[in-house]
Amino acid sequence: MMSRQNFTRLKWIGFACLAAAVSILVLPRCVAAQDQRQNAPYTSVEFSAYKAVRDEQHPPKKFALLDSFIAEYPNSTLLASVFHEYATTYLVVGNSRESIEYIDKFLAQLENINPEMLPEGMFGRDQRLDGLYFRTRAYLEGGCSDTVFQTPEAYRQARDAATEGLRLLGGWNERPRNMKDYEFQYLKNQAGVRFSAAARIAASGLEGANPIDLCRPAGADFDRIINDIKTQDRESPRVR
Repeated sequence: MMSRQNFTRLKWIGFACLAAAVSILVLPRCVAAQDQRQNAPYTSVEFSAYKAVRDEQHPPKKFALLDSFIAEYPNSTLLASVFHEYATTYLVVGNSRESIEYIDKFLAQLENINPEMLPEGMFGRDQRLDGLYFRTRAYLEGGCSDTVFQTPEAYRQARDAATEGLRLLGGWNERPRNMKDYEFQYLKNQAGVRFSAAARIAASGLEGANPIDLCRPAGADFDRIINDIKTQDRESPRVR
């Protein structure tokens, strides 16, 4: 696994290109920067540190800020959102294994806090739907072809996450602030495509399908699904 400290300038150029290419898919936010509610369970200093993390786009610098936040505020309510930032950044640099690990930490942390107290994500206040969506993204864009995720337990987790995501998406009707109606519908449609694809692939794995057949290079169903999604994203209005 690539060490964070081994990023070179050349690799960062590559990551910058990748980040630009998938920014439509990975990092759109509907969040006001000053998203602090009255009586929020974190201080203004904590939120400022978290905002610095969220605003940083250079992966090595962002990882350093994330590590610093955890060291400084190990018991912060915002730790859940910090785990989410880890997950999305690992997805940008192509590390689906770490992305899934951190999004699972994010989902676990939600069970111990009131999700309504966190800054909004892509799906507004529906933090669990947000986490399930990014877990599914990481699974589709690398996890499926990783042998770590080719076990019955991993297939069940991917299937259950995608199935729950579809269920929550069906009841998600609260358009986030600053998101236009057509952007809202577009996000729902694309999330539905991803959840359905992941559920189908994971179910096939549980039924004994060969992972090579599930995640085969160009021409396979998995590759076609991802390419179709990315083509639609490029041709559709950007969700901000």
